[in-house]
Amino acid sequence: MTSSSVSSLRLLHSHKHVEFIKNSSLDTETIEYALTEHLRLSGMYWGLTAHKLLVMNKNNQEDKEVKEEEEEEIMSKEDVMKFINECYDEKSSLFAGAPGHDGHLLYTLSAIQIFVLYECVQEQLSEERAKKICTAISKLQSKEDGSFAGDEWGEVDTRFSYCAFSALSLLAHGMGEECFLDDGLEALKIGGSDDEKKEDNQDKNRSKALGIMRKIVDVDKGCEFIMKCRNFDGGFGSTPGGESHAGQIFVCVGALQICNQLDLLYTADDDEEEENDKLAWWLAERQVKVGGLNGRPEKLPDVCYSWWVLSSLAALKKKHWIDLDKLKAFILRCQDDISGGISDRPDDEPDVYHTFFGIAGLSLMKHEGLEEIDPIYALPVRSVRKIGIESDWY
Repeated sequence: MTSSSVSSLRLLHSHKHVEFIKNSSLDTETIEYALTEHLRLSGMYWGLTAHKLLVMNKNNQEDKEVKEEEEEEIMSKEDVMKFINECYDEKSSLFAGAPGHDGHLLYTLSAIQIFVLYECVQEQLSEERAKKICTAISKLQSKEDGSFAGDEWGEVDTRFSYCAFSALSLLAHGMGEECFLDDGLEALKIGGSDDEKKEDNQDKNRSKALGIMRKIVDVDKGCEFIMKCRNFDGGFGSTPGGESHAGQIFVCVGALQICNQLDLLYTADDDEEEENDKLAWWLAERQVKVGGLNGRPEKLPDVCYSWWVLSSLAALKKKHWIDLDKLKAFILRCQDDISGGISDRPDDEPDVYHTFFGIAGLSLMKHEGLEEIDPIYALPVRSVRKIGIESDWY
């Protein structure tokens, strides 16, 4: 299927999706709203980021008449920041999913991602609070195996390894190295060696952030734990021996990429091409006949895997291993043509979660009119560039 034939099937209804996201944030009387209170902060991240992807790019020509309306914020920045700061849990020094809930790594990452999205990391986080968050994250890492728990109750999952590394990386870039040059961090060697001086700005910024991260957590042991979660089929599970799953693969590949240890996926022998490509093949085989992607073998396709699978393939530089045109067509068929929003599969009820991941998947495929998204940090490329993250996996 060619790109032209895909676009003739259905357009991306950007303005309707913007309205759907706005309405979802206002509709507080539904049972769905009540039942999702515990993850409200992540829901805010999904909606706000989807909105930015839809409206940041000024070249969207689908409907010029609604362009000015689209550019209006879903919520005022003041209200967004007020809610996030109400979610901060003084006891754990982490952010919670909603005010009054316990702090957790998942929602701490969502909060920091929103700060990056609004270009206000230093504005919203004092050095004291940023350091408290870093200390809290360090306490969640096991000294024995390098794994991370999500909170004080101790559940271990590779998702939390990604959340820890991603949050620390965004903090290191967003707060600046000056924030971390005391409390024992003054000995940090940043950009001092002859080799580092030869690096371009991209590598220097990454080296600085990674150096800060190494002073806070055991990066190498954390990556060793991730590799222990790899399976014979090339995929990754939530813990050692856990079933391979596309979502877990995203967090593992993303964490390794952030830590500059993606080479752990490959053998030293260049002749072992089949072994080196095993993970990419597992991911490529997630595409089913209707064009969508599933998360595990023999499962139905789901729009959210347009992100989980494709972002991992992007990091591996293997996006072309699947039929991108068929995937685009599948996502576009999952739109609600009347009310907006994107669902898991065609003709199901849309929600903000699938709307975000559908738009993010289209963005990874450089769909016309969408802002480009970073496949590792799940934020607009323009936003992460503002804090010095310049990567070669776009």
